[in-house]
Amino acid sequence: MKAIGIIAIVGILPNLACSIEFSLLGDLAGGRVQSTANAISADGGTVVGRGEGDETQAFIWTASGGLVALPNPLDPAKSTTATGCSDDASVIAGTGRNIFNRDQPLRWLKQSDGSYTVEFLTIPSNSKFGNVVT
Repeated sequence: MKAIGIIAIVGILPNLACSIEFSLLGDLAGGRVQSTANAISADGGTVVGRGEGDETQAFIWTASGGLVALPNPLDPAKSTTATGCSDDASVIAGTGRNIFNRDQPLRWLKQSDGSYTVEFLTIPSNSKFGNVVT
């Protein structure tokens, strides 16, 4: 596996000195070697973004689990991107390309077993696309 992408986790120590740790995100299997981090959880333990594997797909990264693709509810040829997450990463927001080749808002919800399910967010009836702002 080729690793690309870097995240920084910064903590302020009681004496106001800084401690910095860098971790390689990794790469999804297949396709180009590219991962882009878009958001990080409040504790710095979870990163979400998009990776270029066999398809462009939203991912979640943790130190213990590494880089893992999030479920894609769309035609596999369509891309998904995770753009934000809740403080504890139990909810992840993002987008995916719909049949009109426009962004469709998505939400991934963490289940009790640690996996994620995905659902489409409602788009106004007079629109063919929507975006998620985090």
